Amino acid sequence: KLPIFRHATLVAGANGQDRVIRRVHIIDLPRATFEWAKGGELLLTSGAGLHDDLEAQQALVPKLASKGLAGLVLSVGRYFDSTPESIRRSGNRLNFPVIELPPDVSFIDVTETLYSRIIAEHYTLRERAEEIQRTLHALVLEGGTLQGLAEVLSEILQRSLVIENVAFEVLATAQVGSADGARMRSLSAGRTPPDLAQRLV
Repeated sequence: KLPIFRHATLVAGANGQDRVIRRVHIIDLPRATFEWAKGGELLLTSGAGLHDDLEAQQALVPKLASKGLAGLVLSVGRYFDSTPESIRRSGNRLNFPVIELPPDVSFIDVTETLYSRIIAEHYTLRERAEEIQRTLHALVLEGGTLQGLAEVLSEILQRSLVIENVAFEVLATAQVGSADGARMRSLSAGRTPPDLAQRLV
């Protein structure tokens, strides 16, 4: 959806588009081992280390997927006119996104765009975390109750919440949306029924 990719084409791994990109890396070395991978990398390559090595082409996507990378961007037009079939097949089989990028789009522009987006999202998450911390801190300072805590957490998480003691007795609860059968049993009895509690142990 980013403008930098408006002329790019997803050629494989459409079912893996929910993979999270945490960082971007550029590599064109032949026989790279990707030992630097921490997971969540989007790999950009021109294929310089692959174009004359069929074995390396076949092994690439399985190796990247096993290392937890987010996807592969292949710049076509120099070493490859299109993505090799073995890379497409592996991408589809492993739900690993493979994107063809036109040669007129520079890797530096892709990298700058993605890192700007990643940093912006991290900043938003940090602001949200600080807001949650302030809300909970204020609740404690104002002598909030467990019921108040349950309601605040439920609002923050947008999830129903039950606080129980070690004996599975209900101490506080907050509801978002309709309650499921198991929750209704716990609320009506004032504690989690033994058969449900056993599953939680």
